Amino acid sequence: MELHESWRRPMCVDSRVQRKFKGYVLTPNSGYGSHKTPHSYYTFVTRSCLLHGSFEDGLTRREVIAHNVLITKKRKEIVERASQLDVVVSNRLARSEPRRQVEKKRYYLLELRSLFSSILFWRDSTHAPTEEKIPVE
Repeated sequence: MELHESWRRPMCVDSRVQRKFKGYVLTPNSGYGSHKTPHSYYTFVTRSCLLHGSFEDGLTRREVIAHNVLITKKRKEIVERASQLDVVVSNRLARSEPRRQVEKKRYYLLELRSLFSSILFWRDSTHAPTEEKIPVE
């Protein structure tokens, strides 16, 4: 939790911040700190480099493709070249599926949802068949 340099702890008895009312500024506590263990898990991030296109000379063991490499063909080239050089690309599966297929899947799911909702509405709106009264002779 970051504080402005002019922040001072509220000391007044009537202070809503000190009394910790809902909706007011949170006071800094030791519980807002981050865990110290994950820092050792993700040390590859500090040692990894961004790949924008062609491979440079100083490659590390782990690379990350830059987010602005939009063309899947270029991404495939980077991943193939990395496998030849025995370099791990951490986001090699990103944008592997063309956007058009993703849009088709989304449209298909929306169509299914509307179909099911119309079936349920039709089922609820129709009345149960009424029993015909048979005349007694």
